[in-house]
Amino acid sequence: MRYVLHRSVALLACILYVTDKSPRVSAQAQSPVLLTINDQKITLSEFEAIFRKNSPKDKKITKQDLDEYIDLFVNYKLKVRQALDLKMDTAASFRNEFAGYKKQLAAPYMKDKNAEERMLREAYERNKYDLRVAHLLLKFPSDCQLPEDTLALYNKALEIRRKILKNPKKYPFEKAVQEHSQDENTKNKGGDLGWFTALLWAYSFESAAYSTPVGQISMPVRTNFGYHLIKVLDKRPGVGEVKVAHIFVQAPQNDTALVRKGKLRIDSAYAMLQSGAEWADVVKRYSDDRQSVNNGGELPPFGIQKMVQEFEDQAFGLKNIGDVSAPFQTRYGWHIVKLLDRRTLPPFDVVRDAMMKQIQRNPRYKLITENQVEAIKKSAGYKENSAFFNHLRTLATEKGIPLEKLDSLDASTPLFTMSDGFKVTFGDFLKSYRSRLARSGFITYCQLVEKNIKPFLMQKVQEYGEENLDKKNEEFRMLLNEYREGILLFELMDKKVWSKALNDSIGLKQYYQQHKDKYQWGERVEVLRFITADEEVARKSHDEAGAILKGSLTAENFIEKFNREKTMLTFTTELLEKGDNPTVDSLGWTPQVGPIFRNRDNYNYFVIVRTLPPRPKDFKEAKGQVISDYQQELERRWIAELRSQYDWKVNKDVLYSLIGK
Repeated sequence: MRYVLHRSVALLACILYVTDKSPRVSAQAQSPVLLTINDQKITLSEFEAIFRKNSPKDKKITKQDLDEYIDLFVNYKLKVRQALDLKMDTAASFRNEFAGYKKQLAAPYMKDKNAEERMLREAYERNKYDLRVAHLLLKFPSDCQLPEDTLALYNKALEIRRKILKNPKKYPFEKAVQEHSQDENTKNKGGDLGWFTALLWAYSFESAAYSTPVGQISMPVRTNFGYHLIKVLDKRPGVGEVKVAHIFVQAPQNDTALVRKGKLRIDSAYAMLQSGAEWADVVKRYSDDRQSVNNGGELPPFGIQKMVQEFEDQAFGLKNIGDVSAPFQTRYGWHIVKLLDRRTLPPFDVVRDAMMKQIQRNPRYKLITENQVEAIKKSAGYKENSAFFNHLRTLATEKGIPLEKLDSLDASTPLFTMSDGFKVTFGDFLKSYRSRLARSGFITYCQLVEKNIKPFLMQKVQEYGEENLDKKNEEFRMLLNEYREGILLFELMDKKVWSKALNDSIGLKQYYQQHKDKYQWGERVEVLRFITADEEVARKSHDEAGAILKGSLTAENFIEKFNREKTMLTFTTELLEKGDNPTVDSLGWTPQVGPIFRNRDNYNYFVIVRTLPPRPKDFKEAKGQVISDYQQELERRWIAELRSQYDWKVNKDVLYSLIGK
């Protein structure tokens, strides 16, 4: 076993490190000291974590395992200690590389896996059903609303709901929609939005709809558009997706003449289908959808809310594969659809990964991040400077807050502080966001705070959480320490061993001279390998290859006979030891022409020319092996120096407490 961590190994360790990411109390303080190096104390828990990561799972620990591994562990820790004593961790290159790894490693630990799982399960369960809903919308007057500014609109929605519920026959939901809704697209349809399912609309809207019984009206629900009252009209098992082909006759509803002509054309197409004409032939003759006409009118699979309502109703209304609808009209023209396939919701395990990616891209995922930020605030003693925000309000004029006044404010004023003294100032905000603010010279208090300062503060709290994650999560702290030590060790190993050996030409040659006896060629055989893609050339050349063994032709002269017009036959010369090539070994190493064999797309055969006796390797021939051996020698000397340089001690009683675990 060798315990050498470097960049690629460290990154692989991160990928393979699959464990519970929940915060836990530090085990370091509770674990006994295993190893001391001068004044440095290294605990048993750190050793055990690394040992188990590099050992087979479920294997009982033996004394022999521990005795072998502790030597490697001591060597590793001595090297890291020297890197720290050389202050390699203060170099800018190290700090930048380590910061990048820390951010990557923190990402999975910053995620609330339980919250993700709940949101995933919730979406899947909701997808089992479709809802048909109507809504009444009271729009926000602008795209930025302070919490207090929305209260009046909320109360108005609440009063409308109270009025409907008080006398639903006299004042039905549809009448309230007609009088109050500001959604012009649905106002004249009683607010009917059609069918929908999970992951299509705003999360707050979806949650309210799925928690409201059929026929009931929800409490006011806020989205980015305003406040909604939602009435659930119907509920059905989820229809999933359909795949259809269509015949389309373009005839916009606002063009009466085209609508009339289009109706005649679509009726003609339908009549041909009814008389037994082939679907593809009718599509080519009548359809105006040029993208699908050569594909039998076939469209990609789609679910609800992906097509206009009339098209969707017809497509999902077809019962059996191959059924064809009667002609129907949408605002685009006239259609006939044919059902090609129907796909219901697959099992959870089948759609899990795809649905998780969908959720992570969905705006609802922001709620998980917001909850994480609130948890960080709570644990870190977050305190917002409300006095400063109140002062910002006083700066506003009818046009808004003059940007020049923002620039004149004290940049050192904290926007928030943490209990450990960490703070983010107004100057920090201006440095990051000043160029993003309105260019008109004014900005409203709402735009400044809700659209700019709050996202900035959220980002800073997240960064604070990442930066201090190693203080909260013992598992992350240990993983991060492995990366930290791995980067340091890579740099020091390169300096002390790898590059040093490569660049020390004098040392390499001296080492070669001192250990010449190690670098020997065993008995070898000289082999010619002939290669051709043409079977006939392979056969003919094979029949004549004995001339090479007789000495009447060289290999170069031999292949010229078969390459007069173009290259048909090539060869390579190889010097092989026993075990290098099983095919050659099977021939017995006597001079001969071996049989033809296929290798991928080529025909091959060997000509064994002669055997060569053992001899020493010269420096050039042995250089690769010499470099490797010299690196091991440099590392051995270095470890011996470290073991004498530092005062170190292993507590064997503590070490052997792991036996049998």
